[in-house]
Amino acid sequence: MIYNSQEKISKLTGKEFFKPKGARDLQVVFQELADRASSKKVVLVGGTNGKGETCFSLEWCAKKAGLKPAMFTSPHLFSIHERFRFDGKNIDEIELRNLLKAFDEKYPNNKCDLSYFELCFWLFLSFVEIKSPDLIICEVGLGGRLDITNLLEPSVAIVTNISRDHTELLGNTYKKILFEKLGITREGVPLFTGLSTDYLKNEVKVFAEKKGFSVCFIEPHKHYSHSNKLMAKKVFETVFNKSSRNIPFDSLFEEKVDPRIKDFNHCEDRKIVFFGAHNLDGHRSLIKSLGARRGFSFIFLSFSNRKISEIKSILKCYLDWTDLKIPIYLNGLPFFKSCDLVKLESALVELGVTYLKILKCKIELKKILKNQKTCLWTGSYYSCELFDELF
Repeated sequence: MIYNSQEKISKLTGKEFFKPKGARDLQVVFQELADRASSKKVVLVGGTNGKGETCFSLEWCAKKAGLKPAMFTSPHLFSIHERFRFDGKNIDEIELRNLLKAFDEKYPNNKCDLSYFELCFWLFLSFVEIKSPDLIICEVGLGGRLDITNLLEPSVAIVTNISRDHTELLGNTYKKILFEKLGITREGVPLFTGLSTDYLKNEVKVFAEKKGFSVCFIEPHKHYSHSNKLMAKKVFETVFNKSSRNIPFDSLFEEKVDPRIKDFNHCEDRKIVFFGAHNLDGHRSLIKSLGARRGFSFIFLSFSNRKISEIKSILKCYLDWTDLKIPIYLNGLPFFKSCDLVKLESALVELGVTYLKILKCKIELKKILKNQKTCLWTGSYYSCELFDELF
């Protein structure tokens, strides 16, 4: 049987689950590739929310400066090719197949036992060797200290912000999560961060002084997208000072730089506006950025498998924001890492809002999409896999 690249990777590793083994445990497989990649300028981007847009904003800056960047991000929304970019374009299928062939020749049937994310990173490092970019932009998968991307030696490190997420792996306090994220820092390598609380800022200052690196704090903007782009601007000006002088940075704040975030015009003048938000702070930031502009006919929330308490808190945010003037539906259609239906139903009962409807049938969702003008689809990035099935 002939597999496409996405199917081949899944066949070799199984589905994607972020359970870092520890980067140092995989040095034999990665170290030579990581060392050669680290001879380039490398920006390592960690944090909880905003990593993806910060990466795409850095790519935008590099392109405007006439540089050729390579970029690694995750997860992908529609195609695995999104994870591997060079000069502003996704890798094509033939290139990815050739990289997979090289891996299979070196490690038949994945005998080195890489996870989905780790194999993707191996392919990216091999891609970098072929393309020889001017700049490598790399999004950390989970945490930082143990993440496989931490084998790279960065020219600059970024920690966008800190939220409680993946607490079973990173710890259940902001301080514990912070120090997992700070694992990507290095002596003498500047850190840029969007941390906003004085407590966390002070922790970073003490750690930076002890470890010997400078810190630049980017003050958060009320619109989270502006904060991500401002971070990219400041970092790029530091890494490529001369090249940045002629960049029209005003345009950066006006453009949609992440090509994965789309409006889907599926029927005449009706459309779906998608915004990814995978945790409570992400949803709060989205609502804050949308402000009073509630130009949506209805809201469709897609939850990944999160705690009932967090689901309830997120729902309450949207109920308060809409003041019950916009219909809210919950996604009950299965997708990768989707929330269990029983958990969704329990959250509604505990919150006392059983009048909210969980859509469990594609026909039902298609009918609502057809009869309403504009849908705000938000929540798990993985829910995007439903778009191909719906349209």
